[in-house]
Amino acid sequence: MNFGVLQILEITGKVSRITENFNVDKVVFLQNDNDKAVITCTFMPETNHMVDDIKTGDEVIVKGGIINGAYYDEGLDMFVNEQLIIVI
Repeated sequence: MNFGVLQILEITGKVSRITENFNVDKVVFLQNDNDKAVITCTFMPETNHMVDDIKTGDEVIVKGGIINGAYYDEGLDMFVNEQLIIVI
C-alpha cells in the first residue's frame, strides 16, 4: 500500500472529546479553550490502548504521522485521497 509522503509531528493540546470511529479506533479531539479549530487524532488498533488513561480535560502530547495521498478503502470500495494521522 503506497500512502505517499509521511511527515512526523508532535501536537500538544487539551482533550475536548474521546470517541471511536466505525473501525472501533479511538479518536481523540484536541481543542484548547480559545481555539476555533479542533485537531482529531485517530489511533490505530495497535495504539488504541494508549487512550485508556486519557480523560476529557487532560493536557496531552500526541506524536504521529500525517500521510498525504490516495489509498484504496475496501469498506468504501473506492480510492480515497485524504490525510491520515497515524499515532505512534
